[in-house]
Amino acid sequence: MDGRPVAVFLDRNENIRVWDLTTRQLVGEPIPTGHAYGARTVALVEVNGRLIALSGGGYDEDGGGAVQVWDLGTGKPLGGRMRYANWVGDVAVAHVGGRVVVVTGDGDGDVRVRDLSADTP
Repeated sequence: MDGRPVAVFLDRNENIRVWDLTTRQLVGEPIPTGHAYGARTVALVEVNGRLIALSGGGYDEDGGGAVQVWDLGTGKPLGGRMRYANWVGDVAVAHVGGRVVVVTGDGDGDVRVRDLSADTP
């Protein structure tokens, strides 16, 4: 972020926080995830020079879950939530063949793979 190495984590209030690894200080304001029934996981990736965070967790009282993509520069969501039948407990990201790939796992044991660059499964 701005040429500095950073990490992301969820604070005790389920906000996304950015940690500057060089200065060992928090960067910016907390980003509320909006997971009504608990944020469980967060991942960080760079897409076209932009730092992106993905949060996953519970979303509704019926046990459904969601993944939300966030622009860390603005603190705003990018696009709609990716919805799941059960809570999302795992989110991982990788650069594969020039694409940014997101792998998610939910409480039913379902695993999904999505090309984040093209926003396609």
